Amino acid sequence: MRGLLGENFRIEIIWQRTGAKGLATTRRPTNHDALLAHGKTDVATWNDSAVFTPYDENALDDKASSKYRHRDSDGRLYRLDNLINPNHDRPNLTYEFMGVTKVWRWTRERMEQAAAYGLIYQSKPEMVPQLKRYLDEQRGARSATDAAQKLGRRWVGIDITYLSIDLIDKRLRHSFGEAVAETYEIVGIPRDIGGARALFKRNQFEFERWAVSMVDGQPNEKQVGDRGIDGVIRYPLDGKGNTGRILVSVKGGGQIITVEELLSGKRPNLPPILLPYIQAQRHTVDPDQLTLGV
Repeated sequence: MRGLLGENFRIEIIWQRTGAKGLATTRRPTNHDALLAHGKTDVATWNDSAVFTPYDENALDDKASSKYRHRDSDGRLYRLDNLINPNHDRPNLTYEFMGVTKVWRWTRERMEQAAAYGLIYQSKPEMVPQLKRYLDEQRGARSATDAAQKLGRRWVGIDITYLSIDLIDKRLRHSFGEAVAETYEIVGIPRDIGGARALFKRNQFEFERWAVSMVDGQPNEKQVGDRGIDGVIRYPLDGKGNTGRILVSVKGGGQIITVEELLSGKRPNLPPILLPYIQAQRHTVDPDQLTLGV
């Protein structure tokens, strides 16, 4: 990196991109990225107020909204995490804390420090305490692009999925107004019918995400086994924060059949189907059964 960018190294940032999947037995979990920040020259300006930017609750995906459903007194969203150690044979971590004796994940000193910072939640006495995990106010590329635009810098944002690019675009328009869209160009997103068809041929899942976003919907993270629901549009129900949902389903149009074609006998290409009714089995009539007894 020094050969490419020179001696103007600024800082190494460790970004935790996911939570630990479990207690590793042979190594620590691989759940972070390392970001190396270099300057173009040795002249630098530090904008401390731009390091953290508030997130937009309306831009949160369904997964984040369902996990971070608690709100603190200062308005921040958080979720509750387990503080009990899965390894029950840890005498050094077995102690009483907030009226409950368990094998805890942390030492007593660390638990008491977290409680002093207001990071421990207990619904009522003698209930098992839980850890508050706050929603990270840094949103990766979206925060970086937003901050660069706010500081008047030249920037290039790169991502591999349409969903991320669309969220960056929506965040910029939300923060700076619709006119900001005239100051940058988005490359790789369909702008005409030819581009839409090309995206459909290249990646049908990305086409679904693009189509859902065109009606201001939130695409599903899961696109296999989604029961035909490809996204959700949310709308306010009242002034109390309650919202309703409109389900969005995208059809690729691989088999389009008109009414005229149906009447002429054309049918879609389908696997063997079950009849919509139960067909009675035929039975052979026995003549003796028709003879009346005397």
